Amino acid sequence: MEYKRAISPFDMFKMHRKFSNISFPTNAGWAAAVTGTGATYQTLNYTQVTTGATAGSTALLYGGVGGLSAGGSSVAVNCAKRFSVRFAISCITLSADHTRYLQIKAANTIGDLGAAGMGIKIVNDKLYAESFGTERGEIELMTIATATAYEINIQHDPVAGTIKWYVNGVLKGTQSTAVNIPVAAIAAANVLSSVSNGGAAQAGNMNVSSMHFLMEV
Repeated sequence: MEYKRAISPFDMFKMHRKFSNISFPTNAGWAAAVTGTGATYQTLNYTQVTTGATAGSTALLYGGVGGLSAGGSSVAVNCAKRFSVRFAISCITLSADHTRYLQIKAANTIGDLGAAGMGIKIVNDKLYAESFGTERGEIELMTIATATAYEINIQHDPVAGTIKWYVNGVLKGTQSTAVNIPVAAIAAANVLSSVSNGGAAQAGNMNVSSMHFLMEV
C-alpha cells in the first residue's frame, strides 16, 4: 500500500514558494535588559538568559521583527497571514521559582502576554503554550527535563482559526478559541527570550537556538 501524507496548509504555501523564510542570528541584533544578578549571552549558535542565584533577578533579550509579508509594515508581524516559528530551547536548571518565556509581542518587557502575541512559557518543569487575541489563553503542553534540547514549532493559521504547538515534531497543543488567537498585525513586534527568579538560590536560565520564521507573503 502506498502511503500518502496529508498536505497541510503550510505544505501548500511552501510548495508554491509564497513565503518569507527568515533565520534569526544568535550573536547580534538583540537588546539586553537585566536586573540583580541577571546576565545575557549571544554566541555563534545560541542565546542565553540567566538570573544568577539572587531572588528578584531577571534577564531579557529582545529584538524587533517585521516586514515579513508583502505590503506589511516593516515593524509588524501580520497575524492575518499564516506563519510558522521554529526554535530550540534548553534549560540547565529547573525550579518552581523560575519563569521563562519565548514570545512574539509588541511589549519588550517580561511577563504574561497582555496584548496580541504568542509563544511559550516554562514554570518549573512544565511547558505551556501562550497566546493572546483579545484575551489571553494558556495550554499545558508537557513536562520537560533539565539539560535537554527541545525543538518547538508554533504554527499560526488564521484561515483555520488555530495555533498549533509542536515539540520535537509531535503536536502537543492546539488553540482554537477565537479570543485567544491574534488576527491583526502586531505593531512594533519583538521576539523576546526571558527568565525571572522568584526566590531560588539557584540560577534560572534558558538557551535558545535555531530560530526561523516562515511567513506567507
